[in-house]
Amino acid sequence: MRQLRLGLAERYAGAGALVLAGLAIRWGLDPIFASNHAYTVFYPVVILSAYFLGARPAVVATALSAAIAYGRFARPAFQIKADLDSLTSLLFFVMTASVAIYFITGMAKAVAEKTLAQAKAERLAQSHATLFGELNERVTNHLQLVAALLQPAGQGRAR
Repeated sequence: MRQLRLGLAERYAGAGALVLAGLAIRWGLDPIFASNHAYTVFYPVVILSAYFLGARPAVVATALSAAIAYGRFARPAFQIKADLDSLTSLLFFVMTASVAIYFITGMAKAVAEKTLAQAKAERLAQSHATLFGELNERVTNHLQLVAALLQPAGQGRAR
């Protein structure tokens, strides 16, 4: 997996930082997006969290992003919204983010396992190449010895 080699706290802090970056970007785009696209900017946050930080930090990023987008960017802002449009958008974001997390972390894990298996196969091939090289050298030496023993008595000496 391409997960960064971070501790647990750093991975969750990274997810939080990505959410804050998404919030800043979405806030900057508020004049353009207005009440539309409340969740759009947070999809890359979830994807990057899943790819680089792992599944659990990505789930946290999804929850934080959903809460921020629902509370601040879905209109009316800073109010509980029980209308079908707001709840459908929220549910759609959570579901698509969950699917993205599942597939991204699964594919990253498969790539990491393939990389490890390939490295193991290369080490095995190298050890076999070394072994066959040594075997070839021994067989060559033995064949030279047998050839020398099989030569008639007078041919093996200098002329």
